[in-house]
Amino acid sequence: MNVFSNIFVSSILTALCFFSISAHSDANKLAIKMENEQSEKITKKREWLGVTFQQAENELGSLSNEEVFNMRDTLITEFRGKLELLFPKSIIKNDLIWIKEVSWNLKNCVLTIWFQKQKENWIAVDSLYWEKGSEF
Repeated sequence: MNVFSNIFVSSILTALCFFSISAHSDANKLAIKMENEQSEKITKKREWLGVTFQQAENELGSLSNEEVFNMRDTLITEFRGKLELLFPKSIIKNDLIWIKEVSWNLKNCVLTIWFQKQKENWIAVDSLYWEKGSEF
């Protein structure tokens, strides 16, 4: 193949890749839209950062699981992995950081919110929507 043939083939492959990614992205958007429309307890996957535990409980109703732990004495698994980014070991070794991990069973998924004890309130610092039956 000459240089022009290589450029032409490369251009065709790039275009095919772009259209494939675009179609995949559209399919993901449609799936997310359908999932959100089907949920009975929430109308969309909202951001929970900064919400108090009481506000979340009032909005979501009865919780399905609750665990309170401190970051210093708890093994951080893949499920709680983002907490390590929020609270690096240098902070954890000097401060006792209390976390309340709470989950709600929604129609099509489970919502877990991690709240940090701040003075008298539990404030959301992270959340995760995950498919029922998922293993971490």
